[in-house]
Amino acid sequence: MRPEGGPKRARPLRWLPNTITLARIALVVAYLFVMAAGTAVPPAQRRLALVVLGLAGASDVLDGFLARRFALTTRTGMILDTFADRFAQLAVTYQFVFVEPRLHVAFLALLLIRDVLGVLGARWALRRGHWEVLAHESHGRLATVLLFVLFVLLTLGAADRWIFPLAGVAAATVAVSTARYLHRGVRRARGASLAVHGSPT
Repeated sequence: MRPEGGPKRARPLRWLPNTITLARIALVVAYLFVMAAGTAVPPAQRRLALVVLGLAGASDVLDGFLARRFALTTRTGMILDTFADRFAQLAVTYQFVFVEPRLHVAFLALLLIRDVLGVLGARWALRRGHWEVLAHESHGRLATVLLFVLFVLLTLGAADRWIFPLAGVAAATVAVSTARYLHRGVRRARGASLAVHGSPT
């Protein structure tokens, strides 16, 4: 839906960002289908999977750009975009932990812990009467980029000497980013609670 006061020309496009986000989920499912053979995936099929992965990544940039450019940003859209991002990262990580084992299961556990903490943090903030979808920050974008590059190299079957260092840096960045988002969310929720109920005496 177009926010009140937004540009009138945005109205015909109000459905587009969320449609692109849903398409990203479908692309991830297609990627898993193409890569289902694991280590037996032939080179040509890996290149096809890379194209699908690239389209999914491009859709992540495109839906956000359209939402901001045409004032189509909504809470529903932000929640859907976050879900699509997390689904993509977890699904591709699962691929390279269990179907084509290249990553340690601890890498998948880290991403799951990140998402569980995010959900628990949102519920805690909601109970305090303040909840919002936090805007992306530079550390979150860096973590996303590092994960995407890692997934590209894994899809291409890159050697472990490239995978292991990058996976370590990506894991550390995800951990730091998660901690910073949680800290930011707690501070905002507490600040909003104080603004409503006043400072304790």
